[in-house]
Amino acid sequence: MIATITGAQSHSPHLGLEAADWHVVAKNTLVLARIDHEEPYWAENAAQQLAADGITVEMTPRLREAIDEEWTWASHPMPWCTRTEIREVSDEAQKIYDDIRHGRLLIHAHAQDFSR
Repeated sequence: MIATITGAQSHSPHLGLEAADWHVVAKNTLVLARIDHEEPYWAENAAQQLAADGITVEMTPRLREAIDEEWTWASHPMPWCTRTEIREVSDEAQKIYDDIRHGRLLIHAHAQDFSR
């Protein structure tokens, strides 16, 4: 998902998108990429927040279609979870992934030494 910010007052939407975990790739361009492929859902959330803050948001027809498409995640590993619960779990996984990717979380593996 790509967001292009235009207009004289680009600072506020830029900060809003960064707060919604979009990543800056150029001066007025941000990208949202998720491991769960839920970009349309999270893009809509960001757009709603920006609109609530008084910022004009335009979406391409294809993004609007993707947002409105019926959501399915075939063979997801937690069939007992609701759609909302699956999104909560996948969002937590995304946060861990982002923390690792940005160097905020380091994983140290310790093996037990049985050679003695």
